[in-house]
Amino acid sequence: MSCSVTSDSPIFIVGCPRSGTALLRNLLRSHPHLAFPTESHFIPAYYRGYGDPRSAREARRLAESILRLYWVRIWKLSLRPGDFADCRSFREVVCRLFETFARQQGKRRWGDKTPHYVAQIPVLLELFPAAKILQIIRDGRDVALSWLKTRMEPRNLYTAARMWRELVRAGREAGARLPRETYLEVRYERLLAEPEQTMREVLRLHRRALRRGCAAAPAGSAAPPSGPPERPPCQEYESRELEHGEVEDPDACSRQGPVRIRGGGLALGAGLRNRRTGSQDLGAGAPVVGPRSPVPLGHPPARARPAARRAGHFRTHESCGLAFRVGVGKG
Repeated sequence: MSCSVTSDSPIFIVGCPRSGTALLRNLLRSHPHLAFPTESHFIPAYYRGYGDPRSAREARRLAESILRLYWVRIWKLSLRPGDFADCRSFREVVCRLFETFARQQGKRRWGDKTPHYVAQIPVLLELFPAAKILQIIRDGRDVALSWLKTRMEPRNLYTAARMWRELVRAGREAGARLPRETYLEVRYERLLAEPEQTMREVLRLHRRALRRGCAAAPAGSAAPPSGPPERPPCQEYESRELEHGEVEDPDACSRQGPVRIRGGGLALGAGLRNRRTGSQDLGAGAPVVGPRSPVPLGHPPARARPAARRAGHFRTHESCGLAFRVGVGKG
């Protein structure tokens, strides 16, 4: 049995680029009910530029413009501009796009991961008042070093540090005005060190919304099977941020099934591989930024981490539709 797709409480993952947004997105979309396409990039800008369509002609024109975007074309949606002729709000247009993607993935709910939306949280909530906002925050020093390895802006440490501060501050200021059930900060370092507990907290944010979306089956649907649902086998998965010009396959995670992330703590996540040395830079330490969580002054020696992984044992945690393979050191 599959529940109808709903847009009641979409999930928006935001944060400064290179902060682990792709890692969090990949973990969430391994959930059997959550679909996340690649980054959308158009929602706030097109909402300001077009507003709500007032006629079928305006709705078709808006949809045609969106469907031509490179970022949306790679979703491979089975939609045409005429399919939006009855939409009379920008929200309806966006919902139809994402709902179609979720339906093609066999999922019940949808979310979006576009890091720069961290500066547009009020716009997202104007469109989707019941949306859930997840801001992931990473140590600014690690963000800057990771950013400079890409061919994208910024080009120097000063600019990277300033952009990190402005984006993190914008998200936290917006989040401070939101209720606890709407906004959640996720610390990248804690996600690596305590993946299962962190993901439980993330999923708790929208657990009721998931239940509401599955409360009633469509008329004529078959009875639910007895026992736990079948799940595809857990796959080893390596995730990283995309370089400029690279294309991500939005279907890759769905084909792979639940994600198992390898390593001592949580390894091979987004942006964790040092491209210069080929070694893994896991990062560690206390949660970062803000008066409640001071920035750590240093990281454990990089040489100790691969050794711990080689000598460690592993246990697998499976909960809430997610699978984690967490390293346990002998000491």
